[in-house]
Formats: sequence, structure tokens, C-alpha cells
Amino acid sequence: MRRFIKGLFKGHANGFIYGIIMSLFFANIILLSMHWQNTGSKNAVLPRYHFYAIFPGSNDPFWADVKQGIVQAAASSKVAIEFNQLNPGDNVGTLDYLNIARLSQVDGIITQGSGDSQIEQAINEAVEAGIPVVTLETDAKNSKRQAFIGANSYLIGEQAAKLVIQGTRGRARVAVIMSGNAQTDTAAQNSMLNGFLTTLRDAPDAQMVKIYTANPGILNTEEIAQTILRQKNINAIYSVDPLFSVGVAQTVINDNEVGRLTIVGYGISPEIESYIQRGVIYGIVAGNPLTIGSDSIKALLELKEKNHTSSVIDTGITIVNRDTLANYQKKSAALTTGDQT
Repeated sequence: MRRFIKGLFKGHANGFIYGIIMSLFFANIILLSMHWQNTGSKNAVLPRYHFYAIFPGSNDPFWADVKQGIVQAAASSKVAIEFNQLNPGDNVGTLDYLNIARLSQVDGIITQGSGDSQIEQAINEAVEAGIPVVTLETDAKNSKRQAFIGANSYLIGEQAAKLVIQGTRGRARVAVIMSGNAQTDTAAQNSMLNGFLTTLRDAPDAQMVKIYTANPGILNTEEIAQTILRQKNINAIYSVDPLFSVGVAQTVINDNEVGRLTIVGYGISPEIESYIQRGVIYGIVAGNPLTIGSDSIKALLELKEKNHTSSVIDTGITIVNRDTLANYQKKSAALTTGDQT
């Protein structure tokens, strides 16, 4: 068995990967025989399919909500779902799990996309082996993945620019903080920036001042925020990551500069909600992670049972500022509990 696995990995399978594959093999047997069975019931039901999910397991509430959306849709569809969560930007771990999923012959794969050529090749190999693959939030456009599920990047940038224009009364001097994470979908980020800049030009007295690039982490963003604060001609910041927005907000508070900068971001968390309520962050554009999660299950089911699905599934965006925060929180709570009445 070990020799067979090494052959599939072209001789690069180490003991760790071998152990994971063997553990997964036996876990699959147990899962297929026991999952969703009611011990006391004569009508025990086995799962229809075994799907495999790979995406960041950080403290980002976005991915926690994606996971919840997947769990809810999987339960209602009688599908078994196995989660494998990694640190953001862990391309090596993503590659390993994609190979493990293929070798284990799961029924479908859900993963965050990447432009990394090795990950694209691993996705291609899974699809060629008859395993459907869908990507979430960031895409792998050059791969054979069957569907991308997430928000329209251009529209995100467009709506963010409108918030900046609104918050500065059309007199914006903006600094943008982009992601330098290797896992980032560069094409999507460029599309977002294009939407932002195109819309910003609609305001005659608004202009871009500078674009910064940050690696994941609040501390990295705080250093950039300090640099921006020293430039008195900048009165607005647009950050494309929730942790970036938190880092900027914390820096502005620490430097007693609340109110001088209009902060607009992408993505939301309880901490960001608090900053919006307190007037530190002007507003954000957010994706709909619960919908992204549930739609990923729907897409895999369509691929399994109809052999087709939409190649791009736009899950929409939500605009949240101080005026709309209470309504957003009410809707979000209803979605989380499954009570949408």
C-alpha cells in the first residue's frame, strides 16, 4: 500500500501523508457505515455522498460562517462532509489535502481557489479522476474546476468606492491596502481595484493617493496605518481584508485620530460591527458566507446528479454602515439560526 501511494505521489509521499491517507481510508469506512444512523431506529439512513472541504481555519468569522452554511446544507441534503482547515495561505497543506481527497476517491471537493500552478494541477487531477471540484471566495480560473462560488469582485470595489465618496462628501484622498497573500486570487483583487478606481473617478474631487500591500495579520496592517496617518493629505482608507480593517481601526483609536479618516473595508466580524457602531469604521462591503457555503453543496449535488452546474455562482454582497447595522445583525441572526421567516 505504501509503495502504491508513493507511486501516485511520484515518490514524494512522506510518512505523514501516508498516515493521513490510511487514517482517512479507515475513517471513510466508518463514516459510510455509521454517519447519520440512528441507533434506535429501523430506518437508519446512510449519507448519499461524502464531500471533502478544504479552506482556512483561522479566526476569521467569514470562514466560520461558510462552514456553517455547508453544514446546514449538507444535513438537509443527507450528505456527509469532512472539513480540513489550514492556516491562511498554506498552499503546501492545500496541495496535500487535494491529493489525499483524490486518492481517497471522495465524491466531491470544496476548496478555496488559488493561482498556484501546483494547486491548479491538483484540481485538474481530481476532476480527471471523476471528482467534481468547486472553489469558494477565491478562484482557480486556469484549472478545470467546475464552479466558482462567491461575490462579484468588480461590484465589491464599486460599492466600496461609493461608501468612500459618501463618507468624505466626495472629497476623498484615498489610500488602499491590498493583500500580498500568495493564496489571494490576484485576478479577483485586480477586478475589485478596477471597480473601486472606476467608481472613484465619478466624484470630481476624489482621487487615489497610494496603494499599499500587506501580508496577513493585524500587526502588519498597523505599521502601514501608522505610515498613512503621517500623511495628512489622506482622509480615507479602503482595506480589502477584515483583519486589515481591524488593524487600521485599532491604530486610529490608539493615535486619537477617530473621525479624521473614513475607513471602508471588505468583510465583517463582531469586532468590525462594534467599530461601525462606534463610528470608527464608516462602512464595509461584505460577502454572504452562509450562502457561499450552502451553494457549494448545491453545486456539487448538481454536478453529481445532473452532470452540470453554473460555472460562476454570484452569491451577492451586503453593504453595512451605521444606518444599516441593526438591520444587518437581525437578518444575520435569522440566517444563522435557520429562522428566515
